Amino acid sequence: MNSIAETRQPIRSLDIIQGIKRALIHRGLHSGEEKTVTSVTENTPEEKLMYTTTESQDILFKANTISPFSFFRDTIEIDREKLTIVRRSSFRTADIISVQICDILNVEVRVGPLFGSLILSSKFFINTTQAINYLSRKDVIKCQRLIQGSIIANRKKIDYSSIEKGQLIALLADMGQGATT
Repeated sequence: MNSIAETRQPIRSLDIIQGIKRALIHRGLHSGEEKTVTSVTENTPEEKLMYTTTESQDILFKANTISPFSFFRDTIEIDREKLTIVRRSSFRTADIISVQICDILNVEVRVGPLFGSLILSSKFFINTTQAINYLSRKDVIKCQRLIQGSIIANRKKIDYSSIEKGQLIALLADMGQGATT
């Protein structure tokens, strides 16, 4: 019993306060004005990890497949660091695939009058490509622009972590815009 008490590390009050602030900011109950101060003063690995965790929960785009064509709706989600695909096969079961934006090699779009498909290539996918079918045409085009803009920004080593969410979405979509039908 004494050995268990001795092996526990003391809880630092600063970590508890920062954790509570992060939870309140995430729930929208506290203003994130102090976020800029912490991003400037992040020196320790814990502070960098906390900032990256908060940043990765900032969802830039989310889309679901159209339900009459897919009984269990798949989801694609893009945040500042990664892309996540959730494939649902039955009730309360899902296959979740996450890949960093910098590891995506190519994004291909197939659009029709109402629906579209998104085909992603990465060196880390088992089958080398992942396809998401029966997304709305508007969602497919927006998703392609955001991913392509993120790929370009990552390859040019542009740090966009300090850019506000709405402005970042507009800039990435503009950078990733190509010929659309």
